[in-house]
Amino acid sequence: MAPVSNKEGFFPRRMFVGLILPVGLTVLLFVIATFFIAIPTYRDHLIDARRQMSRELNHTAWQLIEDYYQRHKAGELTEVEAQRRALERVRSLRYGPEGKDYFWINDMQHQMIMHPYRTDLEGVNVKDYQDETGLYLFQAFVDTVKRHGSGFVEYYWQWKDDTTRTARKISYIKEFEPWGWILGTGVYVEDVYTSVDRIIRQAVYGFGTFLVMIIALSAVVIHYGMRTEKERLLALDSLQESEEKYRSLFENSRDAIYMRNPEGVLLDVNAAFAEMVGRTREELIGTSIDQLYFQPVQREAFEQKLWQDGAVRDYPLTLMHRDGSVVEALISTSVRKRQDGSTIEYQGIIRDITEQKSIEKQMLQAQKMEAVGRLAGGIAHDFNNLLTVIIGFTELAQFRLSEDDSAYENLEQILKVAGRASNLTRQLLAFSRQQHVQPRVLNPGDLLKDMTKMLHRILGETVEFALEIEGDIRSLKIDPSQFEQIVVNMVVNACDAMPAGGRLTISLRNQTLEREFKTSGGTARPGSYVRLDVADTGTGIPENIQSTIFEPFFTTKEEGKGTGLGLSTVFGIVSQNEGLIWLDSTLQVGTTFHILMPVTEEEDDGRSPAQVSAMDLQGQETIVLVEDDHILHELLLRVLQRNGYRVFSSDNSNGALEIIDQRHDEIDLLLTDVVMPGLPTQAYLEALADRFNPGEILFISGYMERAESLKAFFDQQPSCMQKPFTPTDLLRKVREVLDRKLEKTSAATSGQNPA
Repeated sequence: MAPVSNKEGFFPRRMFVGLILPVGLTVLLFVIATFFIAIPTYRDHLIDARRQMSRELNHTAWQLIEDYYQRHKAGELTEVEAQRRALERVRSLRYGPEGKDYFWINDMQHQMIMHPYRTDLEGVNVKDYQDETGLYLFQAFVDTVKRHGSGFVEYYWQWKDDTTRTARKISYIKEFEPWGWILGTGVYVEDVYTSVDRIIRQAVYGFGTFLVMIIALSAVVIHYGMRTEKERLLALDSLQESEEKYRSLFENSRDAIYMRNPEGVLLDVNAAFAEMVGRTREELIGTSIDQLYFQPVQREAFEQKLWQDGAVRDYPLTLMHRDGSVVEALISTSVRKRQDGSTIEYQGIIRDITEQKSIEKQMLQAQKMEAVGRLAGGIAHDFNNLLTVIIGFTELAQFRLSEDDSAYENLEQILKVAGRASNLTRQLLAFSRQQHVQPRVLNPGDLLKDMTKMLHRILGETVEFALEIEGDIRSLKIDPSQFEQIVVNMVVNACDAMPAGGRLTISLRNQTLEREFKTSGGTARPGSYVRLDVADTGTGIPENIQSTIFEPFFTTKEEGKGTGLGLSTVFGIVSQNEGLIWLDSTLQVGTTFHILMPVTEEEDDGRSPAQVSAMDLQGQETIVLVEDDHILHELLLRVLQRNGYRVFSSDNSNGALEIIDQRHDEIDLLLTDVVMPGLPTQAYLEALADRFNPGEILFISGYMERAESLKAFFDQQPSCMQKPFTPTDLLRKVREVLDRKLEKTSAATSGQNPA
């Protein structure tokens, strides 16, 4: 074997290309991702949340005006009286932590009709009224209404009732066309920009620290790499002698045979060895066997056992083929020594058992996925109980504080972290197919169009985005949030695959299958489907891991860069909705994910979330609360009572049934968890089914697989609510169930069809 020498300048150039250049690009991408993508996206997210709050509040007051208008149309009130009462009610409405935020009304001729804090403007034409930036804001209100009927305007206005202070504000304005009114309300966003500025300062400090650490670490790695490379080349130069023994047996063996030195450098291999790892004999000789180990930790354990025992027989290990595929094998190794006891070389035989292992893995895969799914659902259930308490008491604490209070911001951070934890539990539940959903008939094309602006923010400016919708897309029956979750997770995954930019194409079309359609992800039955394709021009996915990318917690990202739940969540949602997902991918070309979802012939029932969110959240009805978690029980009891409800409570099923039997005629709603101490769950549910109609019960649970089982006890599915939820979410759902019950009762009394 000829000596291998280190050529001048070879190693420093390789270190530059292999280490310094990637580190520099990583730092550059970090700066771009943080200061030009993440922080602006975070700011836009906060602003969008404030916009949504303003819109929902406006819808509430707008509905109140609509009620008086309908009373006028019904002849109950004159138009003047209806308008007077509507103005009085809107003038008295307040919201916000201090109860000082308000609504105002002007008309299409810029005449101020009502303003709680600026009565000096009432009856005045405010067309020429400007804020401190020179914006003619009331003219902007009218122009927005003329163009769109409603919309958002950002401007500066006095701080609530404080005429000495102005702050940045976003208002949602909407026209009440019958009376020619423009109704407006707004939320202040000055704190958002302050928060973003603080984050930028922290990011700059963190980036500086990170850069110093990277430079120091790079210097250490370069020094160690140069020393290691020098030692390796010197060792290769010293290995000149090789004696050929048993050459015929060596060359013709069906098992892989090798010889290596104590440092792990291959001295010789046979044809079977080269074929096993997908390389030529010439490529392998003189290189380290370390490069063939799929898991370096196996190398360390194997060497330790070999050093202790002097020989190893049928030791399991995992090698890596040149194409990236995994080779499962058993290795037997012995040592050849000199007379003085020093080691000359190691000789070994490796037997390929990949096919045998593959069969075993296939048999265990279904059991593993089921077990992980149950574990994920169980963890999410227990964690959701804790999150509900954390979120609930945090919101209650905020109600007692002003936004200027330092403790208020601390509580806001708790809510943000709890929200992130809630998203993680939703991903776990989506993967385990235990997520509680509210499927609606919807047009996926319309939903995709509405998401376009948000998707642009996710992708940033380095990725070109195209949305292709072919023809009149048919309807799906799916929870809208689940469909959005599919799209967002797929887009984020594609964006991560294109760190240097590229093109993302989302296409949507109808597809009819005349026969069974087989893919790597399963088989679709004949029928009508909507097909969603998400194609990127990224790095692609190696073939050897394509079968595992939908498994939970599997990720190719660096530690701390991802949870490994994105694609498994998509897989869980698609499966839960009886769909099919598969992919095509080519390295350095890109990846396309295909999703087939079955269409529905049902029609949209016309109900919208806005109608529910506009309900008055308070009431005077009687509610029986049944919850065994002491802290959560106390939270729910306090929230309901503070909002006017009369509540009887119990922490077990026996006590609950006793209250129900004593006060059955007084009870308007039963609020209970599915599984309670006392009676067995089946007996408890049977007792409830005997005493209540499904419309009189609201079940709460963190484990919605239990909620699905309620169908076996009731003639129709009762209302359910999944933990974690906020006090506002609870009040909205309680109000929704009570109002639906009242509508059915009124319809039955008048002889109408309650449907």
